Amino acid sequence: MANTIAILESRINVLESHILGNCTKIEDVTTVTDSLLQAQTMISSALRCRDSITSVLDSMFIINEYLDPMYSEEMIDVECKMSFLMEAYESLKYSYGALGKAFQGFEKMLDSENINKLIENGNVIESASAKNLEIYEMSRDITLNVFQLLRTYNDLMKTIKMLFRQMNLILSNMEMDEQPVINPEE
Repeated sequence: MANTIAILESRINVLESHILGNCTKIEDVTTVTDSLLQAQTMISSALRCRDSITSVLDSMFIINEYLDPMYSEEMIDVECKMSFLMEAYESLKYSYGALGKAFQGFEKMLDSENINKLIENGNVIESASAKNLEIYEMSRDITLNVFQLLRTYNDLMKTIKMLFRQMNLILSNMEMDEQPVINPEE
């Protein structure tokens, strides 16, 4: 592997000498591995940011509408915008205070005795859940076995009915054979 890299570096040096000629001093020299690492870093960062870039590109139409000064569809006067924002500010301020109080109430609920007992008894709840799962699997297996037994029972009953029909047919044929034949000439 090291030999292969040395061969590649020598070929690159020969190629550089053909391209650059006698000018052997290059101001900003980067190695191939540095360039590859930089390309790999850029690709991986682009892949990580793919979702956020897609969402920004999807909302560009709306952003362009707001930024375009010539956009006149449903345009609102500056004074109307200011009054709307001032009205919304009071409402938002009130909502923010109400949410803060509600959150404090939720904190009190989270510190309640019942939730603490629930956390303390986590192992018991976990073992009960595991036992419940075992019971469910056993009941499912038993139910499947009962269904199989009922299918077998139905098949047996069909077979018995068929045998009784055949036996009835055979008996009927035997009875007809036993009856005396009446001759019409007599």
